[in-house]
Amino acid sequence: MNLISSEGSEILKVSELELSYGEHVVLRDLSFSVKKGECMAIMGSSGCGKSTLLKSMIGLLRPQSGEILIGGIPLWGRGQELNTMVARSFGVLFQGSALWSSMTLLENVLLPLETFSKLSSRERRDLAFYKLSLVGLSGSESLYPSQLSGGMKKRAGIARALALDPQILFFDEPSAGLDPVNSQILDELINDLKKNLGLTFVIVSHDIQSIFSISDQAVFLSSTTKTVAEQGKTADLLSQEKESELSDFLQSFRSLGLRA
Repeated sequence: MNLISSEGSEILKVSELELSYGEHVVLRDLSFSVKKGECMAIMGSSGCGKSTLLKSMIGLLRPQSGEILIGGIPLWGRGQELNTMVARSFGVLFQGSALWSSMTLLENVLLPLETFSKLSSRERRDLAFYKLSLVGLSGSESLYPSQLSGGMKKRAGIARALALDPQILFFDEPSAGLDPVNSQILDELINDLKKNLGLTFVIVSHDIQSIFSISDQAVFLSSTTKTVAEQGKTADLLSQEKESELSDFLQSFRSLGLRA
C-alpha cells in the first residue's frame, strides 16, 4: 500500500493521543509527526510509556482518545478492513525478534509473503532470499533461530519486517541484548537501509549511543508529566544546556565525551 510518494512528506502523525490501561493513564496529549525517509527515536527512562506508545502505533492498543495517522489515513476507528490495509504498510521488529523457532530463516521471511502476497512460489522465494541478502544473511537461509547469534536474530527479524516492502519500520529496542560491536553493526545496517531504500524508521530505545547514531529526530517522553517533554533534531536535543528531565537522561551520554 503506497501511502506517501514524495520525499519529506509527513508519513506518520500522532495527534492528542491518550493511552491507558483501564483507569491507569500511561500517556496523555501526545502529538508529533515523522517525515518520509527520517528515523525518529522515541526515548525516555524506564516506565515512561515508550512500549505502550509503540503498541498503539502498530495497532495493538486502541487509544483512549486522539488519533494516529499513517499517510493521512487513521490507523484506528475506520473499520477493521481499513486498519488491516494500513497495518500492512509497515513492518515491526520486536525486542526479542519473535522468530518462529520451528522454522528456518527462509521460512520465517516467507511467512508474511505466503500469508499476504499473491506472488508465485518462485517469486516469494526469490524475494525472501533478496531480503535476507539485504541484511547480510545470504547463505544462512537454512539455519534455525536457535543456531543464530543475537545479532543475526536481529537482522533476521529485520529481513522479515522488510518482506512486504513496508514504508515504515517500527523497532522496539533494536540493540537490546547486543554487545557494543553488534550494536554498532545493527546501527550501520539501519543507516544503510534508510539511505539506500528511503525507508522511514520509528525506533523505541533507551540506548543513547544508538539513538544519536541513527536518528534524525527524537521525542523524549516524561515519566513525570506522562507526555512529550522535548522533541526536535537529535543533535539539538543533545547540545541543549538547560537543566531538565532530558538533561538528566542524557548525562551518561555526555559523560563519555561523545557528541552528535
